[in-house]
Amino acid sequence: MRDDGVGMPQHIVERVTSGRFVSATERKTGIGLENVKKRLELYFAGRHRFDIVSSPQQGTTVIIEIPVVRTTGEGPHV
Repeated sequence: MRDDGVGMPQHIVERVTSGRFVSATERKTGIGLENVKKRLELYFAGRHRFDIVSSPQQGTTVIIEIPVVRTTGEGPHV
């Protein structure tokens, strides 16, 4: 997903992706991303990619890659 909004400085991107928030306001705005990261780890255990690339005044790109899941008669296989 990509936007052309105001973007974020790198130190904010690092805090958002690491789950380290310094204020209640930041915590409220980053909880959705934290949930996405936790769910990806739960389902794909490191076989996924979650990155945020952002620059002030240039926008933000969120990259999520997940493996193909194939099912057989025995259940899903990643």
